[in-house]
Amino acid sequence: MTTQIPLLSIFHHLSTQSKLELSIGLLLGGLIGHFATKPTTVGSSSSANHNRPPSPSQPNQHNPDAQQTTKHRQLLFDWTSTVELETTLRNLSSKPHLAGSAENRAIADLVEERWKGYGFRTQRDIYNVLLSYPGDKSNRNKAEILASNRSAIYTCQTEEKILDPDQETAKVIPPFNAYAKSGTVESSKVFYLNYCTDRDFKQVQGRISMNGSIIICRYGKIFRGNKVRLAEQHGAVGVIIYNDPYDYAPPSETNATYEGTYPHTRFLPPSGAQRGSMMTGYNGDPLTPGFPSKNYTIRRTVGEVREEGVLRRIPTQPMGYEDGKEFLLLLNDIPDSTTDTLVGWKGSIEGVKYRLGGQLQGGRTVRITNNNKEERRDIANLFGIIEGAVEPDRYVLLGNHYDAWMFGATDALSGTISVLETSRVFSKLLQTGWRPRRTIIFCLWDAEEYSLIGSNEFVEELRSVLQHRTVAYINLDSPVLLPEVFRADGSPLLHNLLYETAKLVPHPNSTSGSVYDVWLKEEKMVAGVDRPRVHDADAGSDDAGFCHYLGIPTADIMFVGKGNYESGFPLYHTTYATFNNVKKFLDPDFMYHQAVSRFVTEMMRSLADSIIIPFITQDYAIRLQEVYRKLLENTEIINRLSAQNLQDSLENLKKAIDKFEFTALLFDQQVKSVDYSNLYEVRKLNDQLMYLERSFLFPLGILKRSNLKHVIFAPSLHNAYSGTAFPGIVDSLYSDIAADDTEGWNQVKNELTKAIYVIESATKSLHSAALGSLW
Repeated sequence: MTTQIPLLSIFHHLSTQSKLELSIGLLLGGLIGHFATKPTTVGSSSSANHNRPPSPSQPNQHNPDAQQTTKHRQLLFDWTSTVELETTLRNLSSKPHLAGSAENRAIADLVEERWKGYGFRTQRDIYNVLLSYPGDKSNRNKAEILASNRSAIYTCQTEEKILDPDQETAKVIPPFNAYAKSGTVESSKVFYLNYCTDRDFKQVQGRISMNGSIIICRYGKIFRGNKVRLAEQHGAVGVIIYNDPYDYAPPSETNATYEGTYPHTRFLPPSGAQRGSMMTGYNGDPLTPGFPSKNYTIRRTVGEVREEGVLRRIPTQPMGYEDGKEFLLLLNDIPDSTTDTLVGWKGSIEGVKYRLGGQLQGGRTVRITNNNKEERRDIANLFGIIEGAVEPDRYVLLGNHYDAWMFGATDALSGTISVLETSRVFSKLLQTGWRPRRTIIFCLWDAEEYSLIGSNEFVEELRSVLQHRTVAYINLDSPVLLPEVFRADGSPLLHNLLYETAKLVPHPNSTSGSVYDVWLKEEKMVAGVDRPRVHDADAGSDDAGFCHYLGIPTADIMFVGKGNYESGFPLYHTTYATFNNVKKFLDPDFMYHQAVSRFVTEMMRSLADSIIIPFITQDYAIRLQEVYRKLLENTEIINRLSAQNLQDSLENLKKAIDKFEFTALLFDQQVKSVDYSNLYEVRKLNDQLMYLERSFLFPLGILKRSNLKHVIFAPSLHNAYSGTAFPGIVDSLYSDIAADDTEGWNQVKNELTKAIYVIESATKSLHSAALGSLW
């Protein structure tokens, strides 16, 4: 429970000068507010409530008109339809719809017409970007095993087996890795490198030389692009990536067969192969970093970008475990290549020993042929807009991408249909005369699968507008992976809203109470916590640009499996992620999709309609204290810092966090005592809440990544999927730094300084005359 401190008692303890500053500040604030804010007259009765805010004695601090709020919420919940969700998913997932294709444009056209029918203002933003496509039917990408006489002994499948009527289409996109280099490579030296993580490479360092080799690794643990980039750095000429049944069809003793997998169960069949992008180090169009991909934009060449390591420099070939087995069997008899001493290196393909490998026996070689083509094509972001009645210049965004590698019934359309259903029920509420206080914008992004391209182009083009006007962005990528446990990611500012919303949404299992009840129960079983854990924002979807580049609070919700991601969504990026899979195994009655839609509908209503933006700044302080304690628990890092006499920097970091925590406590108390009839004070506090996250940005970016500005939360340098706290500090200490490496330790000091600086800046952003200081 948070201690509440009356602001009047704080005022009595201020110095005479501070009281004078307070009085002057309030006067100036009132004058500025008077000339900066123009009350809006709204015709509808419900909107008129916003022009005459109730007194603070009424029940809910964020929206005092509790009765009207309850009515609107219940209507939105009642209108959210499982039938609409199911019908929309069936229609949108009927064909493969890769970014840049006619099929994807057809979805854009359909959505645009639907939003126009709802009476929304619509917008379509076009960008011309670099995409990547596999070779055509006569020129398929492939991997082969060659005999000593150069004949092909084995060739991997170039298409997954058709096991489901939903797959019947002439437009199947074969398994490929976008932006992998085209060309043919061959080697008699082949190694198995587990998941191709940095730790895996370090475990065999000094034992083997990978120069000129082809590496085989399995999907999982880290982003696929990071795997291949590490392989490049260690001298490999090509990479084969496969899905091991240990991760994608557990327990493999019974499931890793065609009878034990999809379409009979939800697990990955032997021919299933994961597609995906290989771009690393940057999100968005690789040819126009930092700029929107418009006609006026200067573009880099593909060669320049590939040379920098953003695009892959070597060919790759993805495959299923049916094919992977044949290539791994080549390593079974190579002497002195056991991995028995390496913990966690064994998969579960029957007959495979998972040996490290080396020179192939009998004059055999492995050859990878990649016929990828990079092409510039148009992509389109779509927007449906409900203009706010009181603060139309304040935006609340809900979005997801609509492109997919194949049918995409789960990734991304399970989120897309929820965005569309949310927009539909809001359109019905508009018909009652309601209008939101702030502007609601529904967003559908294109080319997310290639590396979050559509959303990042939008963020780059409208950086200034978005930073000055956006309250929050809610993302909804693949929200129903497996109906087992609820998960939320997001900014600490949104933690309380996530909790309060979860308490209002009935759990799809009607006997379980609310989503919050089940969420808390699961978390208590795992960690014994008092409230559920909200994960930090990661970099795997379209919220990344908003959070890490613009400093806009974001959140993402989903139902997931209790195990790892791979076993929770084994059909990820394969041709088997169809409507039939969702209907048969994931959400037969679409009750979980309904719960997701209700959840984000309530979040959007609260963010758009509450008089005071429902952010709690103390939650940010709590999270900062948590990540600082976690940093201290890393004894290796602490010992290395101590050896360089950097304890003072750590102490200064702790002092900055403590100061922020105290200021946040006072600020939240100030918010609770606000007079809702004082429109100028309401606007001022809302601005401080809205801009707080921006305070954690550093203009020049974090270590080795100038495009990522958020100093507190950003993806790991070594895994683009994973979010990391204090990423600059952690990444600067990731590699061993010699005691006399002045440049290396200066980087560490620089990242520590950035962290202290942005926290101090955030503290000052919460100051006001009412707290005794203007900054």
